[in-house]
Amino acid sequence: MKAFIFNSGSGSRMGDLTKYSPKALVELSNGETILSRQIRLLREAGIKDIIISTGPFEEQIINHSLKFPKISFHFINNSRYKETNSIYSLYLCQKLIDDDVIMLHGDLVFDSLILNKVINNPNSNLCLINKTAKQPEKDFKGRIIENHLKEISVNIFDDNCFALQPLYKFSKETMDKWFVEIHQFIHNGTVNVYAENALNNILPFCDVAYIDYAGYYIEEIDNVDDLNRVSNEFRLHDYKNQNILITENYLSEIDKYCEKHLVKRPLFVHGKHLLKDQDFKSFIESKNFITYTEYSPNPTYEEVVNGINTFRKHKCDSIISIGGGSCIDVAKAIKLYSSFDGNYIDQTPKYVDMPFLAIPTTAGTGTESTRYSVIYYNGEKQSLVHDSLLPDTAILNDKFLYNMPDYHKKSSLLDAFCQAIESFWSINSSETSRDYSEQSIKLILNNYKEYLNNNISVYSNILLASNFAGKAINITQTTAPHAMSYKITTVTGIAHGHAVSIMLPDVLEHMTNNIHLTQDLRGQQYVQSMFNSLCKIFEVNSSQNLVEKIRFVINYFNLEKPFVNRDAIELFSRSVNPVRLKNSPIKIDSNAAKEIYNIVFKGYIV
Repeated sequence: MKAFIFNSGSGSRMGDLTKYSPKALVELSNGETILSRQIRLLREAGIKDIIISTGPFEEQIINHSLKFPKISFHFINNSRYKETNSIYSLYLCQKLIDDDVIMLHGDLVFDSLILNKVINNPNSNLCLINKTAKQPEKDFKGRIIENHLKEISVNIFDDNCFALQPLYKFSKETMDKWFVEIHQFIHNGTVNVYAENALNNILPFCDVAYIDYAGYYIEEIDNVDDLNRVSNEFRLHDYKNQNILITENYLSEIDKYCEKHLVKRPLFVHGKHLLKDQDFKSFIESKNFITYTEYSPNPTYEEVVNGINTFRKHKCDSIISIGGGSCIDVAKAIKLYSSFDGNYIDQTPKYVDMPFLAIPTTAGTGTESTRYSVIYYNGEKQSLVHDSLLPDTAILNDKFLYNMPDYHKKSSLLDAFCQAIESFWSINSSETSRDYSEQSIKLILNNYKEYLNNNISVYSNILLASNFAGKAINITQTTAPHAMSYKITTVTGIAHGHAVSIMLPDVLEHMTNNIHLTQDLRGQQYVQSMFNSLCKIFEVNSSQNLVEKIRFVINYFNLEKPFVNRDAIELFSRSVNPVRLKNSPIKIDSNAAKEIYNIVFKGYIV
């Protein structure tokens, strides 16, 4: 099967964005271009032969496409793009379309699920219809009669006509029939129409089934407003679609992953302790994989640079990370900066198209499902945020939790617990993020006692809880308890999850007592309803009882507060990241933060 992408238009409705480059190369919010995203998803779906029609800026499209290895590209230029439409572009490409084909317009942004659904559907001819969406006024609609497509047009509005997105699958037989009609149009001089106009002549005699794309993501970008809207929307679907595998046989899954993604030489970033596992050691040695283990619990910029040098020296083509939060954070940073020169910190990250598999050995941060990484540069914490940091696949294996040190076990789970709660109340929360948060909280509440008592039967539930918390925080970002905890870790040396758990109950109490200081744009009533929803999740009937219930859970972990001096309180107050404070539903200024620190450390100031 081949793919054919229409990219011969001028994109005039995009204004200055397409003055010197084609619409296909407009960047989305994650740093990918429209075209590079299409190519990446086609490649991941197993399509290795792609035909692209070009118009203006052909050289840019060719150069951009050829950055993708292991793809056979064919480019056909429509030099008459100003006076013709897609029918003429398709006409020029006939000789290359000698197989079944996935056909799509070059301004489509879609998720991997809908593409794979089309490719794997048993029907040879398919279109995409949304029966619940409002009929668009100026975009394609499809007429469906007896569950088959009978017409495509902008100008049909009958009850049997529905929103249609121009991503199709056609058999070679259907394409041959279509080309007969296309030739007739061209012969008659009808060149400035959609290719779909000619398709309509054969649709009454073809069996073109449809898939309802409601619930999946696929949108067309016609103008700047579309670009802004789509850029805000599609990433959520990408986060949801991350591939999560739950298995104990993780080594065989690594093999499958490498085969699927054509990985030949991955960089394995992992903890040194894994080399004590004979199965893992034998696996690495048998594959002659490159490893990188030289990083610290608080990974530094220099350690990331050394990892990048290792990656380049051995010409690695992917990254596989097996370890805790620090390990996966290092792997993320190596991926993000692998194509950079000079000082990486000073440069704006771009989307990096590279297979990236993460396997957590702890249950806490959920970093295997986030677009965040933390490293230290000149002793200062650097928070990296980019969609390229999200691993495309994560493997959850609860056997990694069997021998975790007790303190690490407690602090990491507390981190997941706090992430889940914070993401629920964040001003960036959505229905999806709150669903992840709720699942995580309930899993922790139902299993934390058994987990701390080393009941291995609940370990898989704890891993899922951590993963859900990561997925939630990936959407919302952290809020005040996290923002107010980082300096505590730096000064006292306690683990991150431990520090956050110290802050969260008193931050929550401050917020519930100051509902009138709501800064969530959804309003005070919404914020109160959100706190009420948290009460239901924790099975309590008031905000005060919610605070006490959370305190009870955290106290069960039996982690003591550290002693600090008065100067430390001042330092904590000055060091809070104001951006993260703004993610909280209730305003917390510097004075309020200082007041909360004093409450938290009452009796622990020396």
